[in-house]
Amino acid sequence: LTILGMGVGVGVVLFLVSFGYGLQFILLGNIASTEDAMITVEAYYPGESGLKIDSAIISKISSLPEVSEISPVSEMTAEVHSEKSSGYVISKIVDDKYYRLSGVSKEGFDTKANDTKGAVVSKSTLLVLGITKEEMIRLPVLSADLMVPIVSASGVDTDEVSIYPVKKLAIGGFISDEGEVPLIIIPSSFVNLTTMRYEKMA
Repeated sequence: LTILGMGVGVGVVLFLVSFGYGLQFILLGNIASTEDAMITVEAYYPGESGLKIDSAIISKISSLPEVSEISPVSEMTAEVHSEKSSGYVISKIVDDKYYRLSGVSKEGFDTKANDTKGAVVSKSTLLVLGITKEEMIRLPVLSADLMVPIVSASGVDTDEVSIYPVKKLAIGGFISDEGEVPLIIIPSSFVNLTTMRYEKMA
């Protein structure tokens, strides 16, 4: 009886362990197959390299079977102007997929993030410009001078920049994160640079 009991006990333990692993495999398979389980990876060159991502690299990565979609991000310093004052902020030039893939939250003037139109600014950008949120909502237009780095013959950014003006930049909302640095996120449809180079992609 003792041997029989030990045999049954070991069998039960093996059955439960096998059942647990099998259940785990099924559940993980179901979770990983959903759209919400897709992983977003942010790729970029080290800042000290001076290298940027160009359209050829984006096309090459887009062709990989593991890559579903790409949202390139171009970053540069911008001098932003309001009716009251001007100030230097970080600008990001993005496409429509950026917010969904990056996880950056925004709020429109009508409090519906999905209805946000135009560029989006951080709350600290308003402090730089010396205007309130209510003033921005009342007159939601800024202008910006983008400082586009001049590229050397070897494809590396130089210390020189060319100025690309963006007039009558419609502001459609705010970045929800209160701790965000002075930043303006501009839809790529507002900027018509002949050659876009990107700092990162999601």
